[in-house]
Amino acid sequence: MTRTANHRQLTLVLSTDDGSAVPSAVLDDPRIEPAFLETDITSPPVDDAAFCEKLKAHYARAIARTPAALRLHVARIELYVVTTDTRVPGALLDLFLTLKEKGFPLRRRMLAISKSLLTPHDLNLFLTGLQKGEINLTADPPEAVSSILRSGITGDTRLVEKSVQVASNATDPLTIAQEYLEYGQVELAQEILERSLLAAPNHEALHHALLEIYRHTRQLAPVNQMWGHLQGLDIPVKAEWQALLSQLSEDHQQV
Repeated sequence: MTRTANHRQLTLVLSTDDGSAVPSAVLDDPRIEPAFLETDITSPPVDDAAFCEKLKAHYARAIARTPAALRLHVARIELYVVTTDTRVPGALLDLFLTLKEKGFPLRRRMLAISKSLLTPHDLNLFLTGLQKGEINLTADPPEAVSSILRSGITGDTRLVEKSVQVASNATDPLTIAQEYLEYGQVELAQEILERSLLAAPNHEALHHALLEIYRHTRQLAPVNQMWGHLQGLDIPVKAEWQALLSQLSEDHQQV
């Protein structure tokens, strides 16, 4: 399994008009595939609503797989707060359900930063749960439709809508690769894109998606192998392939 990269430490490869590589110092734009992000994102791009929704869905899926990963809970709650998202009760509830009576300081801190987005009813429930170590989900539960750990709730409606959309596009290689990436399966996403690109070498979106993975895995061998199949063809974004190959070759020579 390829190790997930820290997006703030990667070199972004750009290209000039003549195709030569121009590496930038640091990849500053955080609008990057969430599968490549670490869990402790300190400055999400709150001005990009579409990306924030994608990131929230990524956190929800990750928490469903590993509920005990507290950094994921914290990152998710903080993202809801910084985007003033009223669905924060669900994320907060998932943290409380995970910790139960443990982690009082963390539960208190997350409740403190979220309280301005809670209704008086929900705030009272969470304050009670903070002391007792459990939330009353039977008599008078909080409005937590975005919870993914509460019994009987499979996720927020946006995730349901996404699942329906994916099902209707099940044969689209870009959709399949995207799903693999969201579940951290980078190698499988790379494999499906490579096979699809060999079958449709003029599909520009496939080129961009595969190059995105190559830029972050930083492995020269698979890029060389794919370029061997593509270089004799009249393909789009040829300059981007050449720039990436040049940069990776230079990186490997310096190691």
